[in-house]
Amino acid sequence: MRAKHTPGPWILKEYDGDYEICAEGNTQHDGHGWNIATVHGSISNDGDSRSNAKLIAAAPDLLSALEHALAALDDAMKNHTHWIYADAQQEALQAIAKAEGRTP
Repeated sequence: MRAKHTPGPWILKEYDGDYEICAEGNTQHDGHGWNIATVHGSISNDGDSRSNAKLIAAAPDLLSALEHALAALDDAMKNHTHWIYADAQQEALQAIAKAEGRTP
């Protein structure tokens, strides 16, 4: 069963050194997207804060891409004896389970 989360796309907005990840199309009273998360920046780690915020904003797209890649891996493993895909398949399954809040 797929975990429920706010549908993407999620977009990144910067406000006074902080980064907000918002669900595009779901607007609040102020006209900005619905806030998913806030990453607070600081002078010492501003590059890390922005990078973290970008990664969070990409999460729905990354999950979708991983699910499609897993389907392709499953097909390749069914149609051939490509055991070389087994590790990638396991990593994908574990990452999807983590994203969905399940124990891998």
